[in-house]
Amino acid sequence: MHKFTFFDTESTWDQDLHAGYKTIEPDLYSYRIGSKRIFAASAFDLTLDAQGQITCERISSWTEHQYGDEEAVVAHLFDHLRARPDYTAVGFGSIATDVSVLTLAAMEYGIQRPRQFRSQRPATTLNSLRAHPGGHLDLGLALKGRGKTWHHMWTAPSCKGCAENLIGSLASICPACGCDRTWSLAKMVSAA
Repeated sequence: MHKFTFFDTESTWDQDLHAGYKTIEPDLYSYRIGSKRIFAASAFDLTLDAQGQITCERISSWTEHQYGDEEAVVAHLFDHLRARPDYTAVGFGSIATDVSVLTLAAMEYGIQRPRQFRSQRPATTLNSLRAHPGGHLDLGLALKGRGKTWHHMWTAPSCKGCAENLIGSLASICPACGCDRTWSLAKMVSAA
């Protein structure tokens, strides 16, 4: 049986952190990953048995609005992962952003990282995942493999033929936009 916690964080640029970077590099105009603050995180736990049966277990989320600050959001996500040491943490593009910002926050607030983020190398293939369960898998990196092309998150459902249903569901969940960007995205993904 494989156990997974899919996670994601949302972050924003912090002007004070950026100003700190500019004191080190005065010519720095672009924002650095270290200038981000996490304001929300979510986790979705599921298991996959030997017959391919998927069991959705729980969905959790934490926001600054709900819990007060970045430290609390990060602490709750880490507590969630620590409570599931045999679950593989799965993110999309998580090595480049999520894990980096989470690690910086852990250093700032003195929060111990869960075992999923303490490994030096995340799993990038199913074989490495099987060899080291309970680690971290960056799905974006796994899809990229040794190639030069980075894939959009919609690549996986598109390949399985279910992208139109997912995008249709997304449009029905978030009708506030009113523009036809969802239709354009649906056409783009279907053509992939």
